Amino acid sequence: MALFVWEPRFETGQGLIDTHHRKLVELINALGEAVAHNSQQSGAIADVYRQLVDYTRYHFSSEEKLMQQAGMDQLAFQQHQETHRSFICSLESYSDESFDQATGEALLDYLVKWLSKHILLTDKQMVEALGIGSISSKEDLDPQKLVAAQLLSAYRESEERFRSLADSTPAMMWLSGIDGSRSFFNQSWLLHTSQILSEADGNGWQSLIHEDDKDAYLERYHCAHRTHVGFNAELRVNTIEGRTLWLLETANPRYRDNGEFIGCSGCCVDISAQKKAQLELERLNLSLEEQIQEQTLALTTANEYLLAEAERRHSYQNQLEKEKLAQQQLIDKLQQTHDQLLQSEKMSAIGQLAAGVAHEINNPVGYVSSNLGTLTQYVSNLQTLLKTYEELESHLEPGGEAQKQLANAKQSIDYEFINDDIADLLKESQEGVERVSRIVKDLKDFSHVDQGEWLYADLHKCIDSTLNVVWNELKYKAEVVKEYSDLPEVYCLASQLNQVFMNLLINAAHAIKDHGTITIRTRAEDEQIWVEIQDTGCGISEEVKKRIFEPFYTTKEIGTGTGLGLSLSYGIIEKHQGHIEVESKEGEGSRFRVCIPLWDVEEVGAPPVELQMSESHV
Repeated sequence: MALFVWEPRFETGQGLIDTHHRKLVELINALGEAVAHNSQQSGAIADVYRQLVDYTRYHFSSEEKLMQQAGMDQLAFQQHQETHRSFICSLESYSDESFDQATGEALLDYLVKWLSKHILLTDKQMVEALGIGSISSKEDLDPQKLVAAQLLSAYRESEERFRSLADSTPAMMWLSGIDGSRSFFNQSWLLHTSQILSEADGNGWQSLIHEDDKDAYLERYHCAHRTHVGFNAELRVNTIEGRTLWLLETANPRYRDNGEFIGCSGCCVDISAQKKAQLELERLNLSLEEQIQEQTLALTTANEYLLAEAERRHSYQNQLEKEKLAQQQLIDKLQQTHDQLLQSEKMSAIGQLAAGVAHEINNPVGYVSSNLGTLTQYVSNLQTLLKTYEELESHLEPGGEAQKQLANAKQSIDYEFINDDIADLLKESQEGVERVSRIVKDLKDFSHVDQGEWLYADLHKCIDSTLNVVWNELKYKAEVVKEYSDLPEVYCLASQLNQVFMNLLINAAHAIKDHGTITIRTRAEDEQIWVEIQDTGCGISEEVKKRIFEPFYTTKEIGTGTGLGLSLSYGIIEKHQGHIEVESKEGEGSRFRVCIPLWDVEEVGAPPVELQMSESHV
């Protein structure tokens, strides 16, 4: 990337001098590229430095000949000679035998400032004084333009700030030139890949790309540099230690203020964990599909056998009709059992995945929460220190230079706003972390992966955790009102009751068109407890109400409902030896009441064996 861009205003009008100036600009830019690539080991910095010294001597010698040929005043000529000799001495003070990055950067700053002054002041004035140029109008060379030219050196300082910021971020970052070769990698990139900078520089980083991804990725990469457009990509890289990482990369073009394309910048995030979870989910789905195919084949075989048996006994017409009816009922029951098993296995897989994700999230949330607490204390200490500074500020001389500088510094960073806002930001961040922690807890409570047996459970906690899980479905559709009463703990399968509550709450939200109210009531009476979910939705007609618990019956559009939610809920409550009551009128909303008997295991024993065993079929 060029440090010094040649512009028409640098022209002196004297062809030879302008040619020399362009060559000096090229050499300074080449030195900048060598320093940026940290090319000390290859000797590139020293080589360019020696070329620059030799060409500068040649340029000064040519200028002095032109001065003598044009009859320059002897005193002015001697002053130019002394200026040339002084600059050569300063330039040669940078030893080419001990060049490092810091020495190279110091030399670049010095050269950019010198060349700006040399072109815009010294040589332009010399050409105009001698009358050897062809400039038709004289450019105003006031001090402001000299300062503007010298500001080019500020680029170096800006680049250092960028490197420091990039090294402090956990994302993997890089910069490339217009040809696609990369000139910068932050510390996160080097730590993730275990590659050292000299190996990654230029095109060395390409050796890490997984062979299966390399051709497609490099095609997109070079296309972006040819067309000056950004891109997103997923790719695998092999670290020096032999690990394979999945990266999600985003790259964007970079431009100068004048619109010139100077390469791309890229940011990569390690998504290896997400990819691992995705592959595991695909494996589970494939296994599930295989089980479905096996069971379907078994059902098909049984069906063929029953049909063949029915045909063989065609002569026994009356008995055949009875057998056909029994067979059809068996097939329907098998189909229903099959779909219920499929739904249960999917819910179990989702529950296990939810619990795993919740566990993975819980640890980093703990770190963030702890760090936020420490950060809050640090900020409080800093604000105490700032308050002391403000008290000391009053002792400064009123209207003095120090007081003005402090006032300007405060205004430039909006000190008062930051000081007032930072505590609120930390408080909101802490509240957000606490919200995430509650959601993680509710996910674990809802899945109950470690509680696949009959236990005493607090139904209020079950309802609350279910509400948190489905809150995104409810919060824009309804206000949720809780009317809880004192309930004893219920001996049940809590995870299956959670599924019932989830189905009823989602159905209530879907029944509300714009915005309404969902009321949840609980009571304990007559050796049973009941949970009531009432909505202000569109209600249910008498015809639909007769069929709502039938398997596969749904009033929703195709693709939005399976018709198994209420059927499964009914089966779960029935196997808890309970029942579901429904009251509804079209246009007035619906009320579903789930009634479950209270089991006192110590007095009457556990539920019947067949009830406990039936849980595996739901």
